[in-house]
Amino acid sequence: MSHRWQVALDLEWYDQSQGDHLTEVGLAVKTDAGIKHFHFSVKEHSHLLSRYAPFSSSGFVFGATQVLPLKQVKDNLIFYLTGGLDSVDVDLVWHNPVQDRKVLAKNGIIINELVPIERQFDTGVLFGGKPRKLSAILDALQIPYSKAALHDAGNDAAYTLLAYLAMKPLLDDV
Repeated sequence: MSHRWQVALDLEWYDQSQGDHLTEVGLAVKTDAGIKHFHFSVKEHSHLLSRYAPFSSSGFVFGATQVLPLKQVKDNLIFYLTGGLDSVDVDLVWHNPVQDRKVLAKNGIIINELVPIERQFDTGVLFGGKPRKLSAILDALQIPYSKAALHDAGNDAAYTLLAYLAMKPLLDDV
């Protein structure tokens, strides 16, 4: 019996590159077996530091960061967004994804080709219909987090999934 996975995704990129230099990919994957957390640092761009959160990529609190070539990071992302070896149906969960979509496209990943638009959920919109900061949603849902841990792609994916799972029972037809 196949069940739907919930996959939360977050990206970080070098802020002076217009998204051409993807630096981190975070995934939180909820399956029947539990939740797995991933933080991938892109080897080719790991030396680039963001002006706004220069050390965020070194603070993954849900496991160990894997430094991988961009191709392997993209392969891992596609694997989880397409349901793994069993091709399980996937709900994609992310937070304010407008820029993330653009960065993925610049890196050769068209998200709507992997996950149907009707199975993509933006926690910023789900929570009250207007975009809000992830920290504001976590506060409102009383989900504990460390402010210092935010802006790390792996942590943000994990917190986004926790927020979605807290909201899910309140949503119709999700």
